[in-house]
Amino acid sequence: MNVTVVDNERELDGLEAAWDRLAEKASASYFSSFYFVRTAWRHFHKPGDRLAVLVVADGATPVGIVPFFVTRTKKRGIPCRALRFINMWQGDRPEIIADGDYTKSWREIVTFLLREFSAWDVLELSEQPADGPLGAGWSFLLQGNRTKKN
Repeated sequence: MNVTVVDNERELDGLEAAWDRLAEKASASYFSSFYFVRTAWRHFHKPGDRLAVLVVADGATPVGIVPFFVTRTKKRGIPCRALRFINMWQGDRPEIIADGDYTKSWREIVTFLLREFSAWDVLELSEQPADGPLGAGWSFLLQGNRTKKN
């Protein structure tokens, strides 16, 4: 598995067909559809926000997509870069789109974020189910991961 970052609108638009196929296979909600995420990004992002859509692929085939962006914010008065779901602005429940094992896709994403992607300080998983994506909590994210490299 490999993870790539889509960080510009041209590349985002190029994901539409693969995104739609994956969303249909995964029975993703409308709020994680390409159309909704693309529209939310186009109309609600701030000028300083940066796209950071993560694509998990098995070879050349996308098996997971996480529609993230990076924004500057403050946590307890300290400036930081927050990684957030694009489609969390309107109170809808954003989600990872994954073909198959959500836990495996989440692990790939977290491993990538901790080891490879340094453009963030805080990961905000707003509006996610308290009991995790599969109802068994979020502790699976910590298993086997090391601390973030600086």
